Amino acid sequence: MRPIPILLAAALLLPALPAAAEPQLAAARDPLGTYGDRAVYQVVREGTPIGRHVVHFSRVEDGGLRVKAETDIDVGVFGLTLYRFQYVSNALWRDGQLIEMMSRTDDDGDLRQVEARRDSDGQLEVRGPNGVWRAGDPAYPTNHWNPQVVADSPPALINTLNGKRAEITLTRLGEASVPCGGTTCPAEAWRYEGDFAAKVFYDRAGRWLGMSFSARDGSRIDYVCQSCRPDSLATLPPDPPLPPEPPEARP
Repeated sequence: MRPIPILLAAALLLPALPAAAEPQLAAARDPLGTYGDRAVYQVVREGTPIGRHVVHFSRVEDGGLRVKAETDIDVGVFGLTLYRFQYVSNALWRDGQLIEMMSRTDDDGDLRQVEARRDSDGQLEVRGPNGVWRAGDPAYPTNHWNPQVVADSPPALINTLNGKRAEITLTRLGEASVPCGGTTCPAEAWRYEGDFAAKVFYDRAGRWLGMSFSARDGSRIDYVCQSCRPDSLATLPPDPPLPPEPPEARP
């Protein structure tokens, strides 16, 4: 039995933004301009840091966008690891459309892999531990950065932990102030219900500022922005080692 089963599907599920303001959707159109080449979040359990979540952005030669998300969580006591969670996903976007995605999760020894690729008909086929299904367009993997999901609601959400379609509802809670980059930032708070429950926070530019939720053991987990904008990257330490990238998909 795992003593501290920390990470829920909520920690990797997709946020959305208030409907349709142009500055917010800039995060979807130009994440490099909004976030820089990476956005960094500290994972905190009951006030104690336990890991890191990093989203990397880069352009490919044909103008597409490559997004790599990584999470590394280590919960321990007196130098003894009680729980370890590692996650890495790679997604390719082109013209606002998800072209392919692969994720790999090591949830304290429970290994899972999810793939999504366009088939010969151009449909996005999702393969995971629970079988195969087709996601209609628009489709989004359950990562945090892309606010376009709200404009396309209800989208097809691919749970990158188990390969299932994620069903959620979203309620606007109003204004909030959240920690970010060593200070506090104004944000909009939203409640997620359905396949997971969480509060998620965004700024007016469409940046994901963090989230909070309850783990399976009842402890509070927070994702806190350390760097969500280009000018905050210089103050961060180098990235620690993270899990290896998923293997190449089948032809």
